[in-house]
Amino acid sequence: MANALYRQYRPDTLDAVIGEPQVTVPLARALDSGRLVHAYLFSGPRGCGKTSTARIFARCLNCAKGPTSTPCGKCESCVELATGGTGSIDVTEIDAASHGGVEDARSLRDQVSYMPSRDRFKIFIIDEAHMVTKQGFNALLKTIEEPPEHVKFIFATTEYQKVITTIRSRTHHYPFKLVSAEILVPFLRTITEKEGYEIEESVLNLLVRASEGSVRDSLSILDQLLASAKDKKVDYETSALLLGITPDAVIESLLTALAIADSAKLFEVLENVIATGQDEKNFANDLLEYLRNLLLLVVSNKQKTKSGADSAALSSVLFGIPKEEIETMNRLADKFGFDKILRLSDVIAKSVNNIANSFSPRVYFELLGANLLTIIDDSLVTTTATTTPQQVQQPAQPAPAKTPVEQPKSATVEPKPEPVQAQSEANIEVVELESVPDESKVVPAEAQQVATANDKSENALDVNKLFANVIELIREHKPELASFLENSIIAHDLQGDTVVLQFRDENDALEYEESGFSSWVDRGLQKFSGKNLTSTVKKN
Repeated sequence: MANALYRQYRPDTLDAVIGEPQVTVPLARALDSGRLVHAYLFSGPRGCGKTSTARIFARCLNCAKGPTSTPCGKCESCVELATGGTGSIDVTEIDAASHGGVEDARSLRDQVSYMPSRDRFKIFIIDEAHMVTKQGFNALLKTIEEPPEHVKFIFATTEYQKVITTIRSRTHHYPFKLVSAEILVPFLRTITEKEGYEIEESVLNLLVRASEGSVRDSLSILDQLLASAKDKKVDYETSALLLGITPDAVIESLLTALAIADSAKLFEVLENVIATGQDEKNFANDLLEYLRNLLLLVVSNKQKTKSGADSAALSSVLFGIPKEEIETMNRLADKFGFDKILRLSDVIAKSVNNIANSFSPRVYFELLGANLLTIIDDSLVTTTATTTPQQVQQPAQPAPAKTPVEQPKSATVEPKPEPVQAQSEANIEVVELESVPDESKVVPAEAQQVATANDKSENALDVNKLFANVIELIREHKPELASFLENSIIAHDLQGDTVVLQFRDENDALEYEESGFSSWVDRGLQKFSGKNLTSTVKKN
């Protein structure tokens, strides 16, 4: 059974570590010059080579010809610490996620006093160092500050800021970073060729997007794609579906429909996204990234027009995108322009959290499509609500009958009186538009007085009764949300068209604002008040 790719292709030397020259070069110089300290701290995102570099560093320290930046690879220590090796008895790896307490620290402190069994140094690699408790670090503090000459500590962590300051101040810190596409794509292509597979260039770009620059993640994903390949060929369509990444063709189809304000086509694309089981939030993020690339193209093309030279920064950012794809993106960028791309991106960025946190992501997803259309087609913003009462009151009149050319001079034509029934129907339509109570359907003037009286009484309103009705409505659909609101909200006050909610705890208020709960409350307020009420959180 073959090893996972990230284990099989783990580097054995500092030169083999890709994309981290800010770490490997200074470490190599320190090894060759002999200026070594007792403790090192490697920090950075997951899968960027911290633990692998710690093992290589231990190999360099304990090599029979070392300390050296180029271990011989032949001595017992080098063989044991190489990829697939059994591990060295003098190099101890500790997972602080499960061994970060005071007792573990005391046990480690006891081990430090023993001399190495065979090699030059006794080395302790402590992975996930931020998981060591404060008490555990304090128990190790004196040992880390002044260890015996034969002991070296190497800490590796994804959360540098969580390592206590007293430990950070006693170590040499080396920050790792995610690897760029220019480095990662050739690396993945080489491994694919070594494994005897064919892979499309576009798939390599998908890999880099999915791994977000993590070498280990990219190798794990590549391993999965190779396992699912047919006839040792990795194609784009299968890979995109497997990784849950939206194919560029789908995004281009949506943006093409949006550019010409074809609402039917746009909502058809959105429906297909939902029907094929794609995650709405992931689609919104992929769309946002595509618009970001369009924005860069617009800026680059403008710069090229001014200076006559291509932007080197752009070629780095859009690395790996095929030439024909760039041409399509250029056409879309020309259709939208800088301003509209920026506005579309802003709307999508604000909608991502609503889609992710909503009880009904499909609704917010489709509302996002409608909001994007309003940016392109301003006429959609105008609704029937802007129609004036005078326009509604005047029913359509039939075209006047043609008057004969010859008429007696004394003849007079009196206008026909307007039918009473039609006039009363017009009044009813006005009443419905203005959301006046039911009494207005009988006598409009009296209804207006009733509405005015109601408006005055609703400010003193029975907000408690109104909110109680809202809670009961929510309880029918989301009992857990109703319980949250009952236990978290301690006061509510009506200010204009806004119900101000005061929460018992700041965390509850934050959860209410970020989790999309307000949409449920607002719908209930509007249903029971007959007004366009909204809710907000009281700020201290």
